[in-house]
Amino acid sequence: MMIDKESFRRHHNPPHGGCDGPVCTRVVEQAAEVSTPIEIIPTARVGEIVAECVGHPHIEHDKCRDSCFVTITQKISVRIPVEYHVDTEVGESVVICLS
Repeated sequence: MMIDKESFRRHHNPPHGGCDGPVCTRVVEQAAEVSTPIEIIPTARVGEIVAECVGHPHIEHDKCRDSCFVTITQKISVRIPVEYHVDTEVGESVVICLS
């Protein structure tokens, strides 16, 4: 839960000083940075690949003399199932107090 900094100050350090008789309570704040190294180890597994022809092939003929050349173009659909997995390893956290 995030607490708004100004709301925290008003609640814990009220304008009248926070004193109740001989007791005076104050709350102090300390800024800090916390770092945690996390190693991400990815793996991927490819399933069965399926290719299918889409529509009819297109045939281009080149001029023929001693031999003939043709170019056949076919649209295809390729289904490639990929399963992704991630493992993680968390290192030790470090805190640095800021001034």
